[in-house]
Amino acid sequence: MTHAPHWLTSDGSDLDVGLQALRAIHTRMQTDPKCSVLAERSFRWWMKDFAQEISVSAPFESDGVTLARLEARTPVASLSALTAEQFEGLSHLNAHAATLSAITFVDSTIAFVSTAHVSAETVSWLPDHFTLRAAIQAEDGESQGARLAEMFGATALTSAHPTSGPRPEHDPLVFVIDGLIAPEGEKPSVWVGESMRDARELLDTISLLAKGDDDGLVAEFPYGEFTSLLQFSTGYKHPQVGHGLHVTLRLPSPPLAESPQEAAALLNAREAAGDPLTALCGAWCVAPGDQADVAFTAFFPNVCHRRGLAGNIAVWMRMKADWVTSLIDARSLEEQWRQAKPSIASLLEKERKH
Repeated sequence: MTHAPHWLTSDGSDLDVGLQALRAIHTRMQTDPKCSVLAERSFRWWMKDFAQEISVSAPFESDGVTLARLEARTPVASLSALTAEQFEGLSHLNAHAATLSAITFVDSTIAFVSTAHVSAETVSWLPDHFTLRAAIQAEDGESQGARLAEMFGATALTSAHPTSGPRPEHDPLVFVIDGLIAPEGEKPSVWVGESMRDARELLDTISLLAKGDDDGLVAEFPYGEFTSLLQFSTGYKHPQVGHGLHVTLRLPSPPLAESPQEAAALLNAREAAGDPLTALCGAWCVAPGDQADVAFTAFFPNVCHRRGLAGNIAVWMRMKADWVTSLIDARSLEEQWRQAKPSIASLLEKERKH
């Protein structure tokens, strides 16, 4: 389209919550107009050889709250199907990525995808957080796209602006990790202390069992006859982005498909498609150190920290745990939670019986 969309020309007073967020993200990213294409609820821009699209859905109601779904997507390669070996490779990449996106395989396309749901309560801060996610994704897509295509024997999805043509140099945003995120990551984890205490206090009310201290925590949620395990750890230093918060939601058994690697890919694909009302901020993969379990893993660098975000992440993980449990357990959520016992409590009960 040749004219600027309403969300960019409006003063913001008449924009719905999704367009407010989109406008804020576009402003923060400062993309070059000659390398961007604007639409009614999205914008697409070229980092250099690869393009990223950031879009927002129309508002919708969920449990009496008006939401809009944000998505950042960077397609990097195209191929018809993945082999079992390639599913394993995809899982390995997702397990060790620094990005807060999942590397997905949907409709013959390998793409980095990250999503969130914005509301009137979160529109004041979520665009800042989502901009960081999108910036990290853009760097990963541009720096890794050609290599991923080669690794999977796929066609790299390079492209150029429809009128300006190929971009001669990288957008400065593509260097956000080395320029901003990694330097902040050299400092000790800023998630230690208050953030862990706040998240633990919240998880006391929304999990079966929560334990922790200033450095991290664990919590359990129902999962069939067993429980899924949520872990927050501030002690890990990521080799690319430094210190931060490592989050893992580990499942005791795969909920879909024949192999854990394929199950992880299917879970990423379903979340990327907007099937559940969950935040895709990280990725499903085979749990590191255990080739039988599936886990959701995410790493939030120091630069992502804000007061209260650890609690938001805990809520996102609770929603994700409820969704993935619904895939294997036909009981209502109320019944699942009423009948479930934490694994630790189950072990103690067995010990008492013996």
